[in-house]
Order: sequence, then C-alpha cells, then structure tokens
Amino acid sequence: MDKVALLEKWQKLVDPNPTKPWTDKENLLGYFSNFRPNGDRVDEVFKDHLFGNQILLRLQSIYEATKHAKIGQFGYFLVEDPPKISNNELLELVHKYVKNVQELTKLAGEPVYKIIKKLTNINFPQEHDQNEESDVDTEIIEGVYDYLIYKRTESPLLLLRDGYYSIANDFFLAFWVSWPLYESNVPIVDPFEPYFELWKHGYQVNFDDNERDINIRPYLS
Repeated sequence: MDKVALLEKWQKLVDPNPTKPWTDKENLLGYFSNFRPNGDRVDEVFKDHLFGNQILLRLQSIYEATKHAKIGQFGYFLVEDPPKISNNELLELVHKYVKNVQELTKLAGEPVYKIIKKLTNINFPQEHDQNEESDVDTEIIEGVYDYLIYKRTESPLLLLRDGYYSIANDFFLAFWVSWPLYESNVPIVDPFEPYFELWKHGYQVNFDDNERDINIRPYLS
C-alpha cells in the first residue's frame, strides 16, 4: 500500500467522511489522541504491518497509563495519577536510564558522552523550573535523534513518526513506542524502556549544565 492509500485508510479510521484528504505525514500530528481513552480500534492502524503488533502493544501501555486522565494541551497524553514507586525503585530506573543514555551517546560519537560520565549527584529539586531542559539535555536529544534516524528499518509505519512524537511532545517516548523499527540495528536492548517507566510513574530526568547533577522532576509534557 503506497503513502496516499495509507493516509486515506488512517484518516477514515478517525473521520469516515472527510471533506479534505490528508496528503502528508504532518496530518498525523496528534493522531493517536483520536483513539482515546482506551485505544479502541487503534489496532486497525497496525494491522498486517511488519512490527505492527509490537508497536501496538507499546501504544496500548500508553493508553492504559492515561485512560483516566484529561487530555492535555494539543491532545498530549498525561499521566495524572501515576502508580506509586519506592525511592529505591525510582533510583534504579534512573541509573538504568542514565546508563543507556551514556551508551547511546557513545555509539553516536557525541562529545556530550564525556559530560554524562561525570554526572553522579542525583537531586530531587524542591521547586520545578518551567524551563527545565538544559543545554546538555538538548545535546543528548539531538545527538541520539541524529544517530537513530540512520538506524531505522524502512517501514510504512515510519509515516506515523509525527504521531508517535505528538503523544507527549517527546522524542524519547516516541522512540520507545516505535523501538521495534530500530532494535535490529542498535546494539542496546530496549534503551528507552526505563524512560517509559519513569514517564509512567510521573517522572523525568534532566542533566544539569553544571556537569555534576542529575535532577529528577515531575514529568511535564
């Protein structure tokens, strides 16, 4: 099935009588919000596609985590009542996530890898900084993104990448959802799994520009 036919199929799943046909992948921004709260019929998006079942299972976990939440700004998926997690479990997830980021940035040949290796002090800031993304965070995201776009397996399901991203305006959550399209080409097992678990439990990790601190904060989309 070509791009035009796929866009037509996916559009009709959420709008049976469209007045204007979708013509590009940008039409898929916010797409998965159409199947909320429980993800009913989202399986039809992935039917008969290689890797479709694996991606579907991950999406269903997103719906499960947010099924009782209000729809956020721009249709983002928000976890409003996250399951409780002990400090020890939280720290274990943080350590796994940091280790995976170190490995990904090393594979990507990013200089920021050397900075991440220095970060050993874990903090729980008392006040939430609305502009919490640091320059180090930005370097990590951009470096990992640039590395992974060359490691994906070609698939019609890549057309949905704006849909994956717009789940929460989050590249790493999008990579977790679509990881089956990358896993055979990257020598790390499911590196974004700890990131998803942190998101599900209402947390995010930020790397401080002081090259010393790892900050654990409530997740904001």
